Amino acid sequence: MAVTNTAAFGQAPNIGQAILTAAKSAPLSGGTNAVLLFTSGVNGSLINGIVAIPRNTLSNPAHIALYCSTDSGTTVNLAAIGLLAAWTFAATTSPTPLSLVNLNGTVISAANPLYMPAGMKLYASSSQALSDGILVTANGVDL
Repeated sequence: MAVTNTAAFGQAPNIGQAILTAAKSAPLSGGTNAVLLFTSGVNGSLINGIVAIPRNTLSNPAHIALYCSTDSGTTVNLAAIGLLAAWTFAATTSPTPLSLVNLNGTVISAANPLYMPAGMKLYASSSQALSDGILVTANGVDL
């Protein structure tokens, strides 16, 4: 992005999704069983919200972790983590979505976006295996 004295406004929506099926035994480190969720645009991106829901019965709560990487997942650094509640599928209930928070405890939102520099990739993992998967969606905008 060229240096300028004007604000950088969002240019195009960028939405990423990942389905997590395998458990990551050590959610605070390493890239094993982390799934690509979001790739930033050529001028960077702002993520305005990240939500996770189970796609079927989730018997135990699951830690959902997000990791930033500049080398396509070889090296990952923890960016956010949250606890997705257990849920039993039924025709009359819906899962409670988990809104992910930054490590400082603030919810990732339009008022408190997660900045992703150019070339950065965001990965997600779950501490629980679920054959139907846990859906994680990142809503953002490329700068």
